[in-house]
Amino acid sequence: MSIANRRSFLKNTSLAALGAAVLPHVSPAQTKNEKGIIGCIATTRDLYGEGPFYTENPPELIDGVLTESSEEGVKLIISGRVMMLDCSEFIEGAVVDIWHADDNGDYDNQGYNLRGKVTTNSEGF
Repeated sequence: MSIANRRSFLKNTSLAALGAAVLPHVSPAQTKNEKGIIGCIATTRDLYGEGPFYTENPPELIDGVLTESSEEGVKLIISGRVMMLDCSEFIEGAVVDIWHADDNGDYDNQGYNLRGKVTTNSEGF
């Protein structure tokens, strides 16, 4: 095993162990409400806000793809579901702005690289 592979293995193993140790203490109980929705935790705009790296009027993402295939770094799948604050139903047609840092941890504050918006479907995805 090369030194780079060994370092990567040790880093990933350490992160997995940390996640296993921390997650049981911070994750919510998996409960279902009357509509069968599991583990809904209400959040509001005032909790997260727009943050310091937000750029207004992002483009609509084509097929939900945030980046060009040539973008360096690890590709992530970002997913979620938009629901009413009381977790009673999914919200169709909600616009979700997504912005992400590049492989160096930098945000594009001049353009729209790694930025865009999507609209939720009838199931809130």
